[in-house]
Order: sequence, then structure tokens, then C-alpha cells
Amino acid sequence: RKENKTSGAQNLSSQRDRRFATRTGTLGFPVMGVWPAASDGTDVNALDVSPSGRYAVTADDGGFMKLFAYPVLAECAAHRAYRGHAGHVAMVRFNCDGTRV
Repeated sequence: RKENKTSGAQNLSSQRDRRFATRTGTLGFPVMGVWPAASDGTDVNALDVSPSGRYAVTADDGGFMKLFAYPVLAECAAHRAYRGHAGHVAMVRFNCDGTRV
């Protein structure tokens, strides 16, 4: 049976090891170390992984952009923090070649 890609039918093939072109989700095993201690789950507003897959950058409620080595598996992982805002940082992304945030 051939599936119609516009039918909205559920894709039942395995997605476990699927590699995506980008990663922007703040939740998941490869980014579990971006969350600060005593976080309530809303402190990290955005995340992006560099095109090379070597770095992750986050935007948070404390006004920081933080740069991590990716994947970020250790609790309270080592990072570099850059303050550039007085309030919450809502979004952060790498440029297309990963040379700038």
C-alpha cells in the first residue's frame, strides 16, 4: 500500500535513531545538562545546535546566552555565559555556517 504524504496518516516507521538537520528543542537526552540547578523547567527559552554538531547555545530567563559543548549530558555542564540583555533572552540561533550566534 502506498501512503499519500498529504493524507495525515501516522508514520509508523521507527524514529528512534533519526538524524535531523537541526535541533532546537530544549528537552531531551542530548541537552539535559543545559538546565541550571533548581530549575523549574521554564528557565531555558531557546536552544540551537551548531551545523557542525560541536556546540549548543541556549537563551535563558537570566539574560544570558550560554555556549556548551554538544551533546550536553552532564548535570550543570560546563559552559561559557554571555550577558547581553537586562531581561529574558527569548531566542538564539547559529548562523547557517555556524560561525556566529
